[in-house]
Amino acid sequence: MDSEPSAFKSSDFPRTPAEWEKAQRNLKAPNLHALSQLDSGSEIARPQFLLLRALWDTKKQYLFQIEEWLQEEYVQHAVSFLEGCQDWNSYLGSFNQGIKFEQRPFPSLGDFTLVKYSQLEADTVEEKNYSSESVLWLVPKTRSVTAREKARKEGQKATPSKVRADQKQYLPEGMSPWSAARKGDQKVLYPPTEDEQIVNVALLNFLTVLTITHDDVCLRWCSARKNLHFACHDEKYGVVKYQARTDGYLRGQRHSTAYAIVEVKPFIRANKPNTRWQETAQMAAWISEDPPPEGEGPLMEEKVFQ
Repeated sequence: MDSEPSAFKSSDFPRTPAEWEKAQRNLKAPNLHALSQLDSGSEIARPQFLLLRALWDTKKQYLFQIEEWLQEEYVQHAVSFLEGCQDWNSYLGSFNQGIKFEQRPFPSLGDFTLVKYSQLEADTVEEKNYSSESVLWLVPKTRSVTAREKARKEGQKATPSKVRADQKQYLPEGMSPWSAARKGDQKVLYPPTEDEQIVNVALLNFLTVLTITHDDVCLRWCSARKNLHFACHDEKYGVVKYQARTDGYLRGQRHSTAYAIVEVKPFIRANKPNTRWQETAQMAAWISEDPPPEGEGPLMEEKVFQ
């Protein structure tokens, strides 16, 4: 079987049936059933990923259109709701206040106090463990890097502005397709954290506060690691199956159906394909466990942002 590559290659993520045919041509196993054993979602390798027959159509940030996700009336309702939320406005203003993780007493931001605290904790862990000269030396000290480092020390975080598709030619050369930072800047601005759970807590705290403050919300974000099971039956080979675990999910108040799933990593994706293989395994297991209504084909659409 193919060995797992150490760096990203276009063949790792086929976008069309023809690309998939070419990518799986050298595999020894013709289908999932022919594999001796299926790996769990977190341990999935390239052969198993390809035999899930998933196609990746990546969309870059500057092509993102919110209308593809939500109707305009829902967007306007959300904007109106947040504009009228004093705690949300205090939270936005906190990015210009230079708040420190060690600050005591920690400033009160209402419902978003714990959100801010957990985000600063993730940021502090990054600086504490990966700020040595041996790491910084790897990245050229451009003016943009210096300015961003200074902003981080002052407790500020730049919010990338929305870039229209017709503005693509003005994007800085070398910018990552998924991240607001240039590829060379990422090791300084977004080094890996020591534990992905810190990032997970920060994300789920943020999502939870956004939902519990609205009267009409009937779903809740849950930090439990939901187990998703993939099972496929073949008359010749029998049943093959694997398990994929999420880092959290959106569920109903009284049942465990997943309406959205969470997967976090304590590092920038860079050129490692393993993360997307894992996400594909999770999506396939999610569809297997909760298939679409009869007459509607399975649709795996995933948009990734950093």
